[in-house]
Amino acid sequence: MFLNEVMDKPYKYELKTAASQWIAKFKNDARDLFKVRINNEGYDDDEEQEWSVMFSDEGLFDGIGITNKGDQFRVFATVFDIIGKFLKKVKPASFTFAAKEESRNKLYSMMIKRYANKFGYKLDGTYDSTHGLEYVLVRK
Repeated sequence: MFLNEVMDKPYKYELKTAASQWIAKFKNDARDLFKVRINNEGYDDDEEQEWSVMFSDEGLFDGIGITNKGDQFRVFATVFDIIGKFLKKVKPASFTFAAKEESRNKLYSMMIKRYANKFGYKLDGTYDSTHGLEYVLVRK
């Protein structure tokens, strides 16, 4: 019950959108600043746009990583709320995001199960990359 309540209460955020990038910023209750970036990475062989999602606290250089702020579920609720708005508006053929730390894989898998189908997407697969384990989601 607690997890569902927290997941339904994302933080308020500021969102800026453009044709090739969405950027959102928000603060948690401890006033730590987080950033979500959704970038158009170009086109694949089928001429479909590929998008990537990155998020972190503002103190992380590469935009990916564990924040260790203690409110991970509400932070992720906010990230997925932002992603949900993006998916409803842009409707990309696919998008990716990465789990740099192995400890995040279970959480990300849970979030995919909770949200992907809701927005008309499914997990197409995962692969190892320089950013960690990459998740690829495709439109159904």
